Amino acid sequence: MPTCSYCGKLVAIGTGLRLFKKDGTSLYYCSRKCIRNHDLGRNPRKMKWTQEPKKTHQADASNKAKAAKAEATAVKTHHADASSKPKK
Repeated sequence: MPTCSYCGKLVAIGTGLRLFKKDGTSLYYCSRKCIRNHDLGRNPRKMKWTQEPKKTHQADASNKAKAAKAEATAVKTHHADASSKPKK
């Protein structure tokens, strides 16, 4: 099943619209709403109803989680290093 070229949703077989560009690539659209927004030049990442902002939000959340985990391990190793040093 192809995905919509604009919003990223699955397009069921027998529904939607498939357009072919002059260079031979094909664009799948699930609805007229996606066609209109693409023709108007709107960015799908800025639309809340498309799949793109959800993907970028998930990527941001996972990057923040990885950074927090790395910072926590760095703090633990710093404390372990500080306690193992002999005092003068």
